[in-house]
Amino acid sequence: MKSPAARANAAHLQPSPKEMPSIVQIREWPAAAIEGLLAESQQEGFRFVRRAKEEWLSGANTFSKEGEALFAVYEGERLLAIGGINRESARQGRLRRFYVRRQERRRGIGRQLVRRLLAFASRHYSRVSLRCDTEAADRFYRAVGFNRTNSVPDATHVIELKQEKVVTNKRRTRCRKRGRRPALRSSSATKGGKVKVEIGGPKGQRVTRKELKRSTRMGWTA
Repeated sequence: MKSPAARANAAHLQPSPKEMPSIVQIREWPAAAIEGLLAESQQEGFRFVRRAKEEWLSGANTFSKEGEALFAVYEGERLLAIGGINRESARQGRLRRFYVRRQERRRGIGRQLVRRLLAFASRHYSRVSLRCDTEAADRFYRAVGFNRTNSVPDATHVIELKQEKVVTNKRRTRCRKRGRRPALRSSSATKGGKVKVEIGGPKGQRVTRKELKRSTRMGWTA
């Protein structure tokens, strides 16, 4: 049986558990935290993270208009992934500047970030489009619900969303007078915070788990 000193020493030597990744909205450019991710994306031949930085600092695109947001995934102070939604039209948003660090691509982080982006988009749009130019990105986006398209300008993939309906104060007041609780008629939120989307398109566009695992070893663009 170990002595108290031995047990304390063993506990001290055990590695501390990692912090759970968290998704946060970026309101100020994370200059120091993003440099590692930016350098890695450029090594893979992707320039859109650098463009995101340049456009943010110049004021050309700070994801600050109505229906726009830029999100990042952090583990402690380490930035693991980034992605945003820009406004295309009154009913359509665009997924842009999406990148996940190489060593984090088999942890489901990219899928979680897409889910968060679509949850945000569903409050503003009925459709989200994107453009990608690699087979790995195509497999990934189809695996998370997007469909290939030739009918949307400057886009390779789209997803149709059921927009979230917000209960107004007027409706709450009316329900209180009638002695009942207002129902939240939200079709975008489900248990576990997942986003419910309508996935159409031919069955030939679905991907297998094997294809998804293969796609997560490579870069994703948007």
